[in-house]
Amino acid sequence: MFVNNDQRSGLHHVRVLAIALTMAAVGSFAASTQAATVYGTSADLTGSRSVTAGELVLAPTDSTQWPNASISWSITESGGVYTYEYTFEGFAGAGRDNKQISHWVLDLTDNAVTDKGELADPNAITNIMVKGDGGYVAYSGPLAFGTGGDNEIDGITGAVKFDAGHELFGSDYNGTLYFKFDSNRAPVWGDVFLKAKDALTNLYFGDSMHVDGDDISGYIARPDGDTPPETPLVPTPASLPAGLLMLGAMLLSRRF
Repeated sequence: MFVNNDQRSGLHHVRVLAIALTMAAVGSFAASTQAATVYGTSADLTGSRSVTAGELVLAPTDSTQWPNASISWSITESGGVYTYEYTFEGFAGAGRDNKQISHWVLDLTDNAVTDKGELADPNAITNIMVKGDGGYVAYSGPLAFGTGGDNEIDGITGAVKFDAGHELFGSDYNGTLYFKFDSNRAPVWGDVFLKAKDALTNLYFGDSMHVDGDDISGYIARPDGDTPPETPLVPTPASLPAGLLMLGAMLLSRRF
């Protein structure tokens, strides 16, 4: 078959376009993979985060309040009930000084809390226990729940707030504090907030950080229970790379 110069030129442009579309598809897929957040996805049953490793951050950033603070967790499951145990270390303080934890806030599934700031699911948080210098005792402090807007707690939507003042323990604790509770919700990655004079959070704290927070070290495990887990805030359409690849293949197969 004879192909004139115009046809050769047209075929060349089609092939260039096909290659460009294929490269765009591959790039789009890579970008969507890199940008995918891990927030709300299944979390490890055990782990730890620390200030020294850069996984926990202080606010303000020049704070020297808890330079060696760390948070670890251990989660077990039996009969559909998960027991969450959190250990807070490096929070030593003498008496009522500014280094003892005043309260801490843990991320929850949004639908576990009503728009009135009440626990909608009675099994989301139960059997709360706390331990300072002695053994575990029932948590006697107040609970607060927040969903968003006026009910948001310290920057977390869908949250539970625990008091952690030394009066809960009958004596000053030595810098290591334990909380545990039961939940019907499986662990996923999320946020935590602790407050004394200054504050401490996980590295990828807050909605704006969740979009690009693709490293699990920037979160801690917390109850969620969504099935499937929460959708990333800014997903890339999964059909885009496939569509571009198909179009590229069609153009490459075209003959003049």
